[in-house]
Amino acid sequence: MKKYSLIEIENIETFDKDCEAYDLHVEEDHSYTVEENIAVHNSACMTRRNTGVGVGQLKAIRDIRQQYPDMVIISDGGIKHYGDLPKALKYANAVMVGSLIAGTSETPGHVYENENGEHYKVYGGSASGERKVDNGGQNAFVEGVVKTVKFKGKAKYILQKAKESIQTCISYSGADTLEEFRNASVLVDISSGSKSESKL
Repeated sequence: MKKYSLIEIENIETFDKDCEAYDLHVEEDHSYTVEENIAVHNSACMTRRNTGVGVGQLKAIRDIRQQYPDMVIISDGGIKHYGDLPKALKYANAVMVGSLIAGTSETPGHVYENENGEHYKVYGGSASGERKVDNGGQNAFVEGVVKTVKFKGKAKYILQKAKESIQTCISYSGADTLEEFRNASVLVDISSGSKSESKL
């Protein structure tokens, strides 16, 4: 994988005065590495299907956490339901929620109405053919898709539900904090029958 340089952002407010914020400039719409870390994809990404490269996000962050227990990890991808958030937070320090808030008022693009009177927005992966052309590139081998998502209104309501999901999961695990949750929780494989019963 090709390595790209990091350009530090000036005059940015962060939650931690000691942490560094960076603006990542890339020239290609592919997976890329940043020093010893790996930046990956989103729900509109088709890299694993089209190239056969990659693993599930939960396995990825679990393996990284086991190998590098002190590394700061951001989980990126695989969040379909609110209950996926605490599962990711067992190993990750933070979780990206692009697909959860796709279609909200705050996301780019217009709100459209289909023939059934339903409202939607367009959500696209940066490696899709449409996004490549929009950015001046060529519609070459694409690793992403553009799709429609139901219009969801304000993002704050979705994020409130996400917060409540995490808090409730921590409570069910008998913990009071995220750190206690990470130590107390156990992830287990379930059968297809259990998955259906769980409405997943």
